[in-house]
Amino acid sequence: MFSVKVVDCHYEGKPELAASYIISTPVTTAIVETGTAVNTDIILAALDEAGIQKDAVSLIAVTHVHLDHAGAAGALARQLPNAKVLCHPHGTRHLADPTALIKGATAVHGEERMRLFYGTTLPVPKEQLVATENGHCYPLGPSVSLQVHHSPGHAPHHQFLSLHAPLPGGDTPVCVGVFTGDGFAASYSFMRRPESARCPWPNVPAGRPTASLMVHAIPPQFDPVAWHGSLDLLAGLQPHLIFFTHYGPAPFTHEMIQAAHRMVRTHVFRCPIAFILLRARAQDDYVALVAAPSAAELPSIASLTTEVTALVRAQQQIAATVPDDFSDRLQVDANLCAHGITMWRQKQLSPPKKQ
Repeated sequence: MFSVKVVDCHYEGKPELAASYIISTPVTTAIVETGTAVNTDIILAALDEAGIQKDAVSLIAVTHVHLDHAGAAGALARQLPNAKVLCHPHGTRHLADPTALIKGATAVHGEERMRLFYGTTLPVPKEQLVATENGHCYPLGPSVSLQVHHSPGHAPHHQFLSLHAPLPGGDTPVCVGVFTGDGFAASYSFMRRPESARCPWPNVPAGRPTASLMVHAIPPQFDPVAWHGSLDLLAGLQPHLIFFTHYGPAPFTHEMIQAAHRMVRTHVFRCPIAFILLRARAQDDYVALVAAPSAAELPSIASLTTEVTALVRAQQQIAATVPDDFSDRLQVDANLCAHGITMWRQKQLSPPKKQ
């Protein structure tokens, strides 16, 4: 037997924006995603409520090092001394020394918001920090495991984490679900259908089916080509569920993958310059760059923000149903996506580096 518990991190002081997950078996406990440092007590309280002793937690796994996913890793590691912190090898240095993460987040959010919603991000003790290997499985109990899948696109230090266990009454492990971080998409509560879903495992919540998605194409490392590959990887895992960090579980469908592919393509190809440059890079043909518009001719951040917001709303015609708090969140996400798309396009305009 095993269970999965959803913990609402109350990111930015609001419900159902960011989730952490607690996986429990008779053998051990794992935490997937930590939220920001101000969420530390929320996760510890969730462990206590579930009757889980601190020394029973053996793993803290993060999908990537952005602070809304890994900001509490250092604080939790100090409270859970038996836990190893699993991180993509490209991100371990930032968990060992979060100075650059804090600086970058402060530049985006400002000092006051950082104080209120992010708190003091502590380094993860080096003896608890583990750089993951792609494909490695971490056993959690009899026939229950957590597998690592490096998944760039949102960031080069991103990884999916898939949970495997037999179906009730079975012996062969299947993919229960994938913790996708920001490497797939977001699907907040207002982006879900009203009906509840069913799950074969009695102690695993299935959430509600998605009605729309939002790809977090944020700066500075949005890579649409890599993202498409990670989406194909996710589809190949054939999960029963997606465990969204933003927010909560939902049944997996291949239509969700196709919707995310379409959104990434729309972000990239909305502007003709992106198509010209991507084609030129793929063909190693930089003659196409000569006729390309300058960076000044790229769409403005404001116009891209409007486009991204409209794209999300159009999937479900949800404009009239978005609560005020979520409308603000959607606008913030769309603005970040606009910056990420613009930064990627400007990188494509840069002349290729000489070998």
